Amino acid sequence: MAANQRNGAQFLRAIVSQTGEAAEDKVNFKNPMSVIVDHKGNYVVTSEHKVLVFSETWQLLMTIEQGEMLLRPQQIAVNSHNDYIVVGYTTQKIHIFDGSDGTHKLSFGGYGRSNGEFQNPCGVVCDKEDNIFVADSENNRVQVFDKDGGYLYGFGCYGSDRGQFNLPTQIRMDKYENLYIADYFNNRIQVMDKSGRFIRMIGSDDQLTNPGTVCVDEWDNTYVTDDKHLISVFNRAGELLYQIGTAGEFSDPWGMCIDKTNKLITCEFSQDRIQVWQLPPPNVWINHPSERAIVYSDVDILCE
Repeated sequence: MAANQRNGAQFLRAIVSQTGEAAEDKVNFKNPMSVIVDHKGNYVVTSEHKVLVFSETWQLLMTIEQGEMLLRPQQIAVNSHNDYIVVGYTTQKIHIFDGSDGTHKLSFGGYGRSNGEFQNPCGVVCDKEDNIFVADSENNRVQVFDKDGGYLYGFGCYGSDRGQFNLPTQIRMDKYENLYIADYFNNRIQVMDKSGRFIRMIGSDDQLTNPGTVCVDEWDNTYVTDDKHLISVFNRAGELLYQIGTAGEFSDPWGMCIDKTNKLITCEFSQDRIQVWQLPPPNVWINHPSERAIVYSDVDILCE
């Protein structure tokens, strides 16, 4: 597998959970769900019961374990202070940890349908002002909070029209601070501005099947995992460029990120491993944005 290349993306290595004797001295994780690169260039991974911080060479630097708060952590984000913002699926809360020593700093939320409450949230991302955007999955909306967890506003509702959701899972932000939201049962990625204004869609029923996670590179290409156990790559115009992986190469790929050296890092939930792929340089794929990639929709979003 070390020599594998798929449309210019080259497999580099896998980080596999190790168990057994002296497992505490090894990399030991289960069901990795999300991965990001923090402001120090470290890789930060959520798995059952813990958050793991790795160096650029995948040496384990720190493990954060906080009992029930990290029983089933979902997506993770990082703010300007290098704090880690983690979605607590079991607790129905957002938890914030100090990125230097793992100290718990703040939690907010709780189960419910009111503003500031969640029903099985999955995704989170921060903007440059440290506002926190949460994919409130089973409430079919995105909620926005300030850096201290104060509710600011929300957008979205159940449905299949533009600006509506059917289980929004992960959420990412591009360099323009537009949101990319994985709309799971609608088989698409919705791109919206921070106020919730619809911009464009990526993917369709014949291209994606239950897209769970998404990330964006600096050239505005979008990477999507779905139930076909592949990673589909789209340009800014929404055109499918290529796919990474074949049968057996991925099993339940979930969280993803792209580092500063253009490596794609992806978590394989059911295999207890992380894969690292070198992506092709941007000149390999022609990526001219079209009008439909950049104009706002003139269709009203149908949410009360």
